[in-house]
Amino acid sequence: MADRSMGEWAPLPEDLGREARALAEHCRLLKERTGLSLAALAERTHYSKSSWQRCLSGRQIPPRPALRSLAEAAGADPARLLGLREAVLRSGRPPGEAPRPAGVPRHEDRAPRDAVPPPGDAGTRQERRAGQELPAPAAPALPWAATVWRLRLTAALAAVLLIVVTAGSTVLLSRQESGCGRVTTPP
Repeated sequence: MADRSMGEWAPLPEDLGREARALAEHCRLLKERTGLSLAALAERTHYSKSSWQRCLSGRQIPPRPALRSLAEAAGADPARLLGLREAVLRSGRPPGEAPRPAGVPRHEDRAPRDAVPPPGDAGTRQERRAGQELPAPAAPALPWAATVWRLRLTAALAAVLLIVVTAGSTVLLSRQESGCGRVTTPP
């Protein structure tokens, strides 16, 4: 798909849900507001050109950081985009999934492809996706690793200090025993 202006976008799929359609259309509008090509948008947002193509064609739900970057590039408030994204997730119908006939159960055990939040979005809150509560992600191991690193550093510094004090004491004691350290004046 080549970069297109708003009037030249390929039509969104007919079976695209109302929420997903609104998200794709708003993303297209903000992309046009930036005046950037898809390649330039990809470079500026650190989200690939092909991923933007899928998002702008309604085939993929953009992750939160990509939507924040798009809104920032367009000089817009990301709250609307993030709200539209959550509406798509709550609808239980990800882009590219046909509507379910009446009586056909949803696959509750199948999470959206981007259900795991990126590292920048990890937090302690619970998030709703596709109508179900997901547990908050576990705290990163970094604080524990930092604590272990500090303890090891402290132990190493204490060992170095002990070696220096012991060596200094040994040198002083050996000087006193050999008489090298005494100053005598003639009578």
